[in-house]
Amino acid sequence: MRGKYSILLLIEIMLLGAALAQSVDENALNVVINIGVGGTNVAATGVDCFDYYHFGSIVFDFPHTDKFAYSPGETVTVIASVRNTNPYPIVQGNVWAQIFLVNEETGDRQGSYMLDEFLVMEDLYLDVNQSYPISFTWYIPENAPAGEYYVAFFFQEAKAFNLAGLPFINHVYGNIARFEVNAANDKQLFYLDRNSVFLNGKHVILRHFAKTFNPGEEIKYEVNLVNPNEEEISTFVEYELYAWDSSMEENLLEEYSKKEFVDIPANSSKTLSIAFSGLEPAAYLLKIKASANGWTNILNLRFAVKGARGRFIFSGIDKFPLLKGDRFTLFSCFSNTTDWFTDFDGKVMVELKTPDGKLVGRATYEGVITPSIIAIKKELEADDHYDKLYLTSTIMDELGNTHQRITIIYDLSKARSAEIIENFEKAKEEMEEQGKPTPEETVEETPSETPEATPTKPPEEKPTPKPGKSWLEQNMLLVVGAIVIVALIALLLYKRKG
Repeated sequence: MRGKYSILLLIEIMLLGAALAQSVDENALNVVINIGVGGTNVAATGVDCFDYYHFGSIVFDFPHTDKFAYSPGETVTVIASVRNTNPYPIVQGNVWAQIFLVNEETGDRQGSYMLDEFLVMEDLYLDVNQSYPISFTWYIPENAPAGEYYVAFFFQEAKAFNLAGLPFINHVYGNIARFEVNAANDKQLFYLDRNSVFLNGKHVILRHFAKTFNPGEEIKYEVNLVNPNEEEISTFVEYELYAWDSSMEENLLEEYSKKEFVDIPANSSKTLSIAFSGLEPAAYLLKIKASANGWTNILNLRFAVKGARGRFIFSGIDKFPLLKGDRFTLFSCFSNTTDWFTDFDGKVMVELKTPDGKLVGRATYEGVITPSIIAIKKELEADDHYDKLYLTSTIMDELGNTHQRITIIYDLSKARSAEIIENFEKAKEEMEEQGKPTPEETVEETPSETPEATPTKPPEEKPTPKPGKSWLEQNMLLVVGAIVIVALIALLLYKRKG
């Protein structure tokens, strides 16, 4: 039997379980939840995805700020170290950060106020067990209220494969760094009321399951934008709809997005709303962002439309760089990601190629793709030395419609350690030196045809040279002279003693 639950369901069950079992207190600052993502369908191929892919395998060590308390208008310096615990390198790594103000009123059910999110670092190459220091800054707006804040960390490979935290799910972090802001003002300039989110007229608990809809069903979100101050304020509001998440610009569905100016009277609120219809089967992220006078609030809302939409959880190789003769495994994990129960017939192809297009290895699957994660693998042997390779993963339905295509670039020149490159070059040179034939092994080529013998004159006989004199014969006078001198010296010494 295949695994019972999909990636979406198990993420949500663990989030809900953590929230209910721990009664998370926002003042305790949101327990970091380390979860295993999804159930597996080992029966489909005999391969378990979690033998190769490990959610949480990138670790953020010792995240902290340069001091604990700040004032509005100051700059926070955030420091941490990112470490790869996988038994294989991670390439094209991306570090993301989100900034939060703790929601002291309803945070245990609705989460904290997101103020900013940004890409800290990209194209990071991390070797096995390698750590790399990271540091970045965040400017505290001059109108920031007093309160408890924190920075949340996330890590993806190629903006596609999540290895620490889930930036599109509320409160699933890789790690956090805390700090405080001391200010005379204790109110936000404005805020998106996380406790006033309604979906098709029903109140939403943001830490509960993402909602799923049937194709063609209308989807309408509403949320209050609140001005708690004594003066009217004009805000700029952006509604952005993404397929899956907002990590890649190409995921933005511009035809379903909009922008508007919203004026809010003093001590009042306005209801924001956006509706969708005709969405294709997929998982979606709606991002609502309100800004004014340097202050920002961001709300991430996730939902799905039922049907067939395959996606890769992870694809990779378990060894890189490769020396000729190295044994390695090409592997990939994938599933349907829209709902908990829909299967569809599809095809998967994962190809490893050189920059000039030479095929190094391929793994394929054709059959039923389930919400439970399916994995494939291919054991391979390198036929040459490789320090740059392209791994392209494609998932499609039975009609050939591509659901996702992602290319990972393995490039040793991107390594953040010169030692890694030097060790590979040294090993390659040693192998090439060992492969060279020794003089004894060199065999002269035999002509394909033996030419006819031509008559030659017999060699002329030469007189045999007489043997030369020995050394003693040649140096007889010197030997005699030396004997005479030694005898005279001995005679003189004898007479002196006498």
